[in-house]
Amino acid sequence: MLSHFNKTEHLYKYSYFLTNQDCFFHRYFDTGFKTKWTGLWKGNKKLVEFFAFRIGDTYLSESNCIKTSYNYVEAVHLHELDGKLFRQSVFIPREGAKLIIELQNEQEEAIEAELELAINTRFREENMHSRTYEVRKRPHSIEISSDIAKLFVMPISCSLEFEYAPAYKTHAPSNEQQCYFVPGRIILKGKRIALLLRADSKGIKSIAREKGLKKRTYGRFCSIIESDNKFLESAYRNAAINVAMLYAKKGFYAGLPWFLQFWSRDTFWSFNAFLFLGMHEEAKKCLAEFAKRQKNGRIPNYIAYNEIAYNSIDANPLFITALKNYVLFSADLAFLNKVLPKATLCIKALLGLRDSDGFIVHDLKENETWMDTLNRKQKAIEVEALFIKSLSDFAEIVSFVKKPSKKQRELAETCADLASELSKRFEKTFFEEKLNIFADRIVDNKKDLTKRPNALVPIMLRLSNKKDVLKLYESDEFLSEKGVRTLSKLDKSYAPYAYHNGQAWSLCTAWLACAEFASGRGRKGLAILKLLCKNFEQDAIGCIGECWDSESSTLLGCGLQLWGSAFIIRAIDEFMLGIRVNALKKELRASPKMLGMQKIAREIRIGRKLAKISFLKNKKGVQIKAPKWLKVVKDL
Repeated sequence: MLSHFNKTEHLYKYSYFLTNQDCFFHRYFDTGFKTKWTGLWKGNKKLVEFFAFRIGDTYLSESNCIKTSYNYVEAVHLHELDGKLFRQSVFIPREGAKLIIELQNEQEEAIEAELELAINTRFREENMHSRTYEVRKRPHSIEISSDIAKLFVMPISCSLEFEYAPAYKTHAPSNEQQCYFVPGRIILKGKRIALLLRADSKGIKSIAREKGLKKRTYGRFCSIIESDNKFLESAYRNAAINVAMLYAKKGFYAGLPWFLQFWSRDTFWSFNAFLFLGMHEEAKKCLAEFAKRQKNGRIPNYIAYNEIAYNSIDANPLFITALKNYVLFSADLAFLNKVLPKATLCIKALLGLRDSDGFIVHDLKENETWMDTLNRKQKAIEVEALFIKSLSDFAEIVSFVKKPSKKQRELAETCADLASELSKRFEKTFFEEKLNIFADRIVDNKKDLTKRPNALVPIMLRLSNKKDVLKLYESDEFLSEKGVRTLSKLDKSYAPYAYHNGQAWSLCTAWLACAEFASGRGRKGLAILKLLCKNFEQDAIGCIGECWDSESSTLLGCGLQLWGSAFIIRAIDEFMLGIRVNALKKELRASPKMLGMQKIAREIRIGRKLAKISFLKNKKGVQIKAPKWLKVVKDL
C-alpha cells in the first residue's frame, strides 16, 4: 500500500525524510548532505552532519549514485563503481533515536569499506560552536559524546575495526559555515554490512522485524481509504503518512527540517485531519499541551524546547474549534469538563479584544496573524472569520455539558448571539461590491483592498457564498505552477520570493481547493487539489512542502509541512465527501461529491469504535453504507 518512488535522473534535485517520534533523518537522493539541515537529528539537536562509505580509493557519492528508491520507511541508493553495483540503504525504526545503515554489493561478495562519520552535536539555533568530543571504544561499539549528546556506533552484521584519529573540521553546505568532528577510521567488513547509529540506550533485535513494524505502522494509515479513483487514494495515503511522520510525542512539528516546534495555528488548522485519521489520542495530547501552557487567557503561538511565545491572534479561536471537533469525534466528555475552564478563558480573552463594532482588534504591538512577517492591524479578514466560528463553536461546546453552570450558559448565549450578529454584518464589513473582492483587513474603519488569499477562509468556512470571488484566485494573477500566491502579482509589493508577499504556499492552495468544494464547485476543487498533490513527486519526495518561489518554483520553505499535508485529508473527507461526525449521537452526516469515481470507502474512528463507511455512486445518486449502530444522514 505504501507509495514507492524511484528516481534515476537529476537525483540532486530531490531529497527525502525518514522519521519517528524521537528523531528524523534528511538527505538528498544522490546521497548528498547539501545543507545544514541534512543529517540525523534527535528533537532539536543535531547528531550526525554526514557520512560516506569509501571502497578502495573511491567514495560512494553523488558522482556514482545512479538510482534511488524511497517508500517512507527506507531509502535505497544504488551506486555503480568499477563495473560493480553497491546498494546503500538507510532506515529509521518505529521508535528510538536510531539510524540503521546497510551496505552490500549486488554480487553478494564480501566488502571492506571505510566509513567517514562526521559528528556535529548542536542545537537547532546554532551554527559554528566550540564543542569538544570524547571517544571511547566499548566492547561492541564506539561511544562519541559531547556536553549535549552521545552517539553509539554499533555493528549489527559485520566486523568493525576502529583507529582513533580525531579531527575537527569545518565546511559550508549551502554557504553556511558548520563545524564537525571525525573520530577516526572506521573499517567495516562483511558480505552484508549493517551498522546502527543510536542516541538512546536500546539496540535492535532484528532489522527485518523493525522494518516490518514500521511498514505496518504506516500501512495502517493507508488501509483507512479505498477508492477506484487511484489519484485520490494515493494522495490521501501519502498525506496521511506525512502527518504521521511529523508526530513527536506531545504534538506535531509544524515542518521539517527546521520547524521543530509545536505551532498552535499549524496544529489546529490541521486538527480535523488528525481526527479523520483516527489519531484521537495524539489530538488530545495537542489540546492538553497547549491548554496547559495558556497564559492570561491566551493559547501559545508556539511551544519550543526552551521557549514559549504568545503572539498569535488565531491560536485562541482555532483551539476552541479544535476542542469542539475533538469531542464530536471522540465523545470524550471527561476531557471536555477538564479543559472547558481553559476554553472559557480563551473566549473571554477574545471577547475582551472587541471593538465597538463587535469585531476583534489585533496586531497593535506585534505581528499576530499567520502572515507574521507583516503587520496586519486592526481587523484581518481570516481572523474575524475564525473569531465568528469560535463563538458559535464555544456555544456548541457548552451544549455538550450535562449540567453547565448559569455563567456558562449565559456566556454561551452571548457567544451565539454575537456570532449571529457578526455573520450578518461580515460581508457588508469586508466585501467591496464595485471590485468584487474582499478587503484583506479593516484599518481605521477603512477597507484595505490589498488582494491576498486570506479571503478564501470565510468562503471555506461558509460565512460567505461569494463564489465568484474564487475566479480571482483561479487566474494567473494568483495561481502559479506551485499554487496560490500570498499576494497578487500585480501588487507593487509583490516579489515571487517574498515569504508573505508573493511566494506560493501549500496552505493557500489548500484553502482554495476547500473553498471551491464549499461553494459547490467540485471540479475546480479537484483540479486545485491535483495541483497541490503534484508536489509529492518534487522537492522532498513523497511530501507536501511549505512554500516556493512562485515564478521559478524553487522550494524556499520546509520540504515537509504539516498543514499542507493535513489539508489534503480535510479537502477529501471534510469538503469533498462532506463528512461530519457526532459521536455523542452516534451519527455521521455526509454530502458526497463523487468526482471521477464510482466508489470510495473510509474507515473512521467514531468514539471508541471503527466504522467503515462506503460511498457508492449509481444511477439513483450516491448510496452510503455504514454499520447498523451508526445513524447516517445524507445532506443535499
